[in-house]
Amino acid sequence: MSQWLKTWLKRSDQPSVLIPNNNEDEPDDPDDPDNDVTSNNGDIEFELADKDSQPHQPLLVSFPKKLFGKQNRSFSSKYYKDYTWIEYSQNKDLVFCFYCRNFGTSSNSEEVFTKSGFKDWKKISEKLNKHSKSSYHLFSLAKYKDYQNTKKTGNVHVQMSNAYKEEVEKNRKYMLMIIDAVLFLAHQGLSFRGHTENKESLNQGNFKEICGMLATYNPSFASKMETSYFNYTCPLVQNDLISITAGLVRSQIVQEITECGMYALMCDEARSFKEEQLTICVRYTKHMVVQERFLSFVLCSTSRSAAGISNTILESLKTLNIDQVPMIGQSYDGASVMAGHINGVQKKIREFHPEAIFFYCVAHKLNLVIVGMCKHVKSSVLFFNTLESLYIHFSRPSSHHKLINIQKQLGIKPREIMQISDTRWACRFENCDMILHPIQKNKRKVFENSLLKDSIVTSTVGTDNFEEQSKTPEAHWRSHSYYEILDSIIQGLNSRFSSESLSIANALDTFLKLNTNDSDPFINHYQKLLKIDSDLLKAEMIVAKNCILKEEWDFDELINIANKSVLPNLRKMLKVALILPVITATCERSFSAMRRIKTWLRSRMEQNRFDNLAILNIAKDLLKNLNKEKILDEFAKKPRKLKL
Repeated sequence: MSQWLKTWLKRSDQPSVLIPNNNEDEPDDPDDPDNDVTSNNGDIEFELADKDSQPHQPLLVSFPKKLFGKQNRSFSSKYYKDYTWIEYSQNKDLVFCFYCRNFGTSSNSEEVFTKSGFKDWKKISEKLNKHSKSSYHLFSLAKYKDYQNTKKTGNVHVQMSNAYKEEVEKNRKYMLMIIDAVLFLAHQGLSFRGHTENKESLNQGNFKEICGMLATYNPSFASKMETSYFNYTCPLVQNDLISITAGLVRSQIVQEITECGMYALMCDEARSFKEEQLTICVRYTKHMVVQERFLSFVLCSTSRSAAGISNTILESLKTLNIDQVPMIGQSYDGASVMAGHINGVQKKIREFHPEAIFFYCVAHKLNLVIVGMCKHVKSSVLFFNTLESLYIHFSRPSSHHKLINIQKQLGIKPREIMQISDTRWACRFENCDMILHPIQKNKRKVFENSLLKDSIVTSTVGTDNFEEQSKTPEAHWRSHSYYEILDSIIQGLNSRFSSESLSIANALDTFLKLNTNDSDPFINHYQKLLKIDSDLLKAEMIVAKNCILKEEWDFDELINIANKSVLPNLRKMLKVALILPVITATCERSFSAMRRIKTWLRSRMEQNRFDNLAILNIAKDLLKNLNKEKILDEFAKKPRKLKL
């Protein structure tokens, strides 16, 4: 045995973190209160990662700045890539070394990276480079690698046992097949358990029946299932694997949101048996491609008021670690508790995220406009081609597609309202095919009061002079039905499309045409949040317009021109244009999954299991690309009877 290994074995029982040492290296500024050793220990030890985890490397939108001389400097997440071992403390704004802090010894460590923390951002590159080449850092790195190998194969004595290695390998293969069965059922949205799961049952449930089928083709798997007491097919193990997998999927979504730097919130609620479920979905971009993702189902039966729902949403965002990421928009249905501009959910969310403009779901609005129009239909004669053309015109199939952006859906509405208001579509009435019924005369004629001759009458009193002039059925149905329906549509569109959302949509429409004159409402609303200089942005718009040789261009061409390194401000605003929510179709799709998963036979499923199964069933693309070895490694972190 080598001398180094003997030394390591002697020191293996000694504590390896937060031990005072006599190293000559001291913090850069002993008088700086941020470098006070005694004030850091409690919070930092709790915040930073332990030796069984990965280095604590939060991705923040901006890091705190500190004045060095005449220049403000701060830590940057770019150092994570070059120095994978560094850790950053958000509470104290300090940098540590993961290896030296967890695996260094009292006589072989650098205190500034293990206990007090480093904060001299002016010299950080030089200091990190020097530390990475130091002997005590390399020694701590070697101990970390030995520790990782020990976790997989046991201690030094166990490594010498080939039988143990073979057992671990067989156990991991066995557990990977169990994980395959769990992921298959979650992917398909099928139930796991049966009514009776004993061996005499003709149907032990989908999970155990799949395990039985796998056992017929794999003798090693069959022996574990039949002879081992700990065969890991119980409901508790199922819940552990489901929870771990759902956590990995959510972590990937949260990471993509953090890298995007902004997102939009979409929420809706629906009844599931005797419970009210609130679905939380987000919209963001990944490499300038729109992504709409379901995040979680939250039980909101106890408090369905605006305050209760908004608190539930904010707590969920905090649990998912995206509460600090800028929210630029929010979209709900038209219920007053959600859309109320005085005390609704959208108003309460804007108290924490002021830039998050509320957009009333277009699909819900158009549906309500059509419903209001249909209330004016008093007889079957009015179901003619014009109503069909109106419905198709205002509720295009594209409005239900998750990739539609706000400019395409909202920007055109004011022009349509003006077009209908000005012309009232008289030409459409003349060109449509109608079944015109004869005009039914009133049995008793009512005459107008002579006292009202000099007044403007807005209600029906006395004889309808206009009806007397309507000698033909066409004139009668045009005035009494067709115009009433159009007026209902105009009133519905004007009342349901808010002035703020329409103002942003119109400004966005001109912005995408690279018009610097009329796009100020859109630019001014987000320039502070995104730290954009409006003058510089308008200069970039002019540059982009000069780069496009055609008079008309589409959105994809504009994105290709707006390079992040050349036109960064323009690219940020284009990202906002993509992310702003229009509809809540993703929320409706999650309710479809809810009814597939939580059927009446599975109505007693616990909320945590249901929520985790929902995201695995909805995010099928992420689930398929998930590494099963990673799931098994997370599962093996807890003490298990089966050596993994």
